[in-house]
Amino acid sequence: NHNWEIISSGNRYVLDNTTTKCHQFVDNYTTTPTANCSSSILTNITEIRPIYKLDNMSDITGGGSIDNVTNLVDELTSLSSNLDTELGNIGLSDNSSLRTSLMEGLSKLDNGGFKSDGKTTCAAAAALDVVYLLVKDAADNTTSSTSSNLHELNLISLTDLTSSVDDNATTTNPYSGVTMDKVRLIYASNTSKTTYTDSYEAAYPSMQTAIKNTRSLGTETSTKGDGKVILRELVCAGDN
Repeated sequence: NHNWEIISSGNRYVLDNTTTKCHQFVDNYTTTPTANCSSSILTNITEIRPIYKLDNMSDITGGGSIDNVTNLVDELTSLSSNLDTELGNIGLSDNSSLRTSLMEGLSKLDNGGFKSDGKTTCAAAAALDVVYLLVKDAADNTTSSTSSNLHELNLISLTDLTSSVDDNATTTNPYSGVTMDKVRLIYASNTSKTTYTDSYEAAYPSMQTAIKNTRSLGTETSTKGDGKVILRELVCAGDN
């Protein structure tokens, strides 16, 4: 059982799971309506979004320790690039076996995560992208403090949710002909999952950390051959 966000006559409402009670959105999407919804609101709905509760999330970065790995590889990549330059300076040709093997090894790591060379994204990076879908538009304490900022945050495409994240997450649109192409997320603010929040920074500590660290993976970018190696490139190295 879940609540819904509906847009009717240009106004936003929270609708309960019985689709009979609603109240106009004021500053959060976590409350459950208790008053009957007027027929004028229900007959003028133009969009509906199911509100999903995110109760827990694993920290795929190992508490941020994965940064130690990427930093180490990044340093080794820089050293290798400098070594190649020095080998050239002392007269070793570009096509020498040493420099060739060195650059082949570098290209496997500094591969851009298959984003800059026309290749299809590797399977492991695609998995990262799926996890990142859940958190890329998450509202923080700053954005959620202004109610209007919440309107287009904490959203995930319904297609992405059901096809990429969880194919068991089926939701039936209660209103034929009304657009339902997005899902709204709210976050558990305590470990017993009895209270919820629109801000991931107000989620209970372990989930807040997991979301924060996962968001950092999606915001970091790198291109092929730029001398910088990020997690996305490391997980693609085996397919390169």
